This record gives sequence, structure tokens and C-alpha cells, in this order.
Amino acid sequence: MRLVDLYREMLHVTDEALVDELVRVSEFRALKAGEQLIGQGKLPSHVYFLLEGVLRGFIIDINGKDLTDCIIFRFGEPAMPDNDVTRPASITVEALTDCELVCVPIDQVQRLLH
Repeated sequence: MRLVDLYREMLHVTDEALVDELVRVSEFRALKAGEQLIGQGKLPSHVYFLLEGVLRGFIIDINGKDLTDCIIFRFGEPAMPDNDVTRPASITVEALTDCELVCVPIDQVQRLLH
């Protein structure tokens, strides 16, 4: 699927100029199984959308045990730890399988939202 289709069909962006700009600022990122996308407490630098693979979000409890918070597996699903991208991540997001993602720098997302 092309990025144009991702933004039109999965994210329902209808403004063609906005779709073109999103495609222009988008990047691809590959993760190997076991790699972290975003670590708990880290400030995200990009907004990620899953193209292929499986991710999980988890926290470490006070006893050192990891607790799965979410599983991300659907094409086009946001792969973000929180809705507020201006705050440090409340969970760690890691790849359970090899993954491919599309990402947009947060400063570009904020620019486009304004």
C-alpha cells in the first residue's frame, strides 16, 4: 500500500495538499524482533504507524516484572505509547516480530496540525 493510500484510507485525511505534505515528511523505519521503538520515560520524536509486524507496550512493575499494556498488530494502527506526544512515554513499545513502520517527525505533525 502506498503512503497516499495509508493517509487517505486508514487515517481519513481528505485534504490532498495535506496528504502530499504528509507523504513528503514521512520516513520508514524497520525494527528487528526485540528492539524498542520507544522507551518508558523517553520523549517521542516521531508519530509511528505500523505497516507490518507486531508490537507490544509494557511497563515494569515495582517487583521488576513486565506487564503487557497493549498489542499493536493492525496495519495503519498508531504505534504510540500515549495520546499526548509532548510528554515522556508512560510505557515501553517493543517489537515482538520484525516490523516496518512509517513515521512522521513530531515537529512536522505539530506544524501540520496548526
